[in-house]
Amino acid sequence: MPFPQDTIGQVRGVFGRLSPRQRLTVGLAFFGVLGAVLGLVLWAGRPEFSLLYGDLNPESAARIVDALKEAGVPYKLSRGGTAVLVPRDKVYELRVELAGKGMLSGGTVGYELFDRRNFGTSEFVQKVNYKRALEGELARTIQGMAEISYARVHLALPEERLFKEDQEEPSASIVVAVKPGARLGPRQVAGIQNLVAGSVEGLRPERVIVLDIYGNVLSERPDETSPTGMAASQMELRQRVEAYLTGKAQTMLDRVLGKDNAVVRVSVELDFQHIERNREYYDPEGAVVISQETEESETPLEGNPGTPGRTEHTITNYEVSKTVERIVHSAGSIKRLSAAVLVNAEKELSQAEVARLTTLVGRALGVDPERGDQIEVYSMPFETSEIELARMEMEKAAKRAFWMGVARKLGIGLIVILLLLWLRSKLRKVPQLPMLMEERRPELPKAEEPEEVTPELEEGISPEALKEARLQESIGEFVKREPEKAARLLRVWLAR
Repeated sequence: MPFPQDTIGQVRGVFGRLSPRQRLTVGLAFFGVLGAVLGLVLWAGRPEFSLLYGDLNPESAARIVDALKEAGVPYKLSRGGTAVLVPRDKVYELRVELAGKGMLSGGTVGYELFDRRNFGTSEFVQKVNYKRALEGELARTIQGMAEISYARVHLALPEERLFKEDQEEPSASIVVAVKPGARLGPRQVAGIQNLVAGSVEGLRPERVIVLDIYGNVLSERPDETSPTGMAASQMELRQRVEAYLTGKAQTMLDRVLGKDNAVVRVSVELDFQHIERNREYYDPEGAVVISQETEESETPLEGNPGTPGRTEHTITNYEVSKTVERIVHSAGSIKRLSAAVLVNAEKELSQAEVARLTTLVGRALGVDPERGDQIEVYSMPFETSEIELARMEMEKAAKRAFWMGVARKLGIGLIVILLLLWLRSKLRKVPQLPMLMEERRPELPKAEEPEEVTPELEEGISPEALKEARLQESIGEFVKREPEKAARLLRVWLAR
């Protein structure tokens, strides 16, 4: 909405009647307020930066920074140049755009090497390009794992031989960098070995070596047939069984008592003996006829040769009942189990509560009293001062961030208001009576001309001061002659 013309005229009239010093003061105040307001607006409207990518290698970080410069997007580097920050409202858009351009490939190339057809390429170059592409694709796949931030694959692919006995086996070496706080377990290392072995023809997992960036061999596993290897594998199996049983009991108690109100520890003793038993049981009372033979013969009787004698002979074969059992006792079964349960409680649990918890945990763990399993349940208050302190610090940080945002907005508004009030107070000190008298000059009677001022006196007085002195003298004479009109004029001026 444009300013009224009379308001602009009044401002011009007031500014025109100011002395040079007053004009300088008003100008400096105006431009100071304007600069402060603009500075506060720019400071309040500056973009909030958020993480675009973190844990970058120098090559990827350099490519991303170059792409942001070309696009004209402001950015910041942190964490020693491994993290790139951009305005929060552009994070997701830039992630999709940069990923589409292949900025996160880590300097490796894959099968895109064959997107361009070079008809003049030799067979040797084609083999080298195939090897580079295969290494790059494997490195990208390994780098996509959650625990790995960088990976590089080296393949040794021997040339094919005419005879099989002369053919050498391929091998591979992999260097990985693990993210801070992460760890590669034996199963994950074995997974990487099998991944690479399954991608290269004729490569066995045992021929794949995995190293970290510090030169430690991660794929070195002890021989399970040796005593040391057997002990290591047995200890690993025991830890897995204990972790499984602990998780079963812990999740159940967390649902019953609340999270972090109970601690469960399980210790198992495993039986690693592999026993095979063959048993045969004979039942003497369970005789069974398996065969029977009967023989008959005729012989003449003595004294009576005409009458033959008959003889019958029977043979019966019996077999005793037999039972054969083959018992195989597999290794790794639980020989004995013991568990300890600690409950967070201010007062000691009653016997009934302890019995209920013991039965509950025993059923979950499969406790067998006949093999000597034991469960102990205790109650005592947990030390939660550190947890409470961390929670309070997080709440304070959240409240501080909220009130800082509110205070910043209120501070900007308050500073603007104070600057405007200060400017208004400065402008109100400018005398407005001369302007009003100039507007009412036709209503005033003609004042007598004052005495002439000598040229010597005029030289020491500025024209503005001389004009103001003459006007004040005329006003004073008018007030003395016409007090009623002067009062009426003053009321009109105050009403404005």
